[in-house]
Amino acid sequence: MTKNEFRALFLENARRAIAEGCSTIATPASDEFDIELHGAGVAGESVSLDQAVDRMYLTEDSFYSVIDVGVKKVVAGKPTLFVRISAYPPTDFDHTWNTPKGAGPFKIVLPLNLR
Repeated sequence: MTKNEFRALFLENARRAIAEGCSTIATPASDEFDIELHGAGVAGESVSLDQAVDRMYLTEDSFYSVIDVGVKKVVAGKPTLFVRISAYPPTDFDHTWNTPKGAGPFKIVLPLNLR
């Protein structure tokens, strides 16, 4: 998987996380979002999409096993995604979380207290 394909897969899962996470609140969420990244040398910092992809993507054949993605908060309709890279050793795509099939390492986590 190329870096561009990985980026597209992340965006697909980010949109899914936003849709699932925001389904419990009355405020519609924007297509734009912020990213709070945890892992791969970053300790809960706000990063750009390009910075997040640079940290999450390893190689065409090696991936983090699990990358949690969920909505942390929504301010003025703009969601902030919580993205946490697992500490598990990297693996090939077929041995990532991959649930549902095709999601790769991205695991959607639902928010507990989203308002």
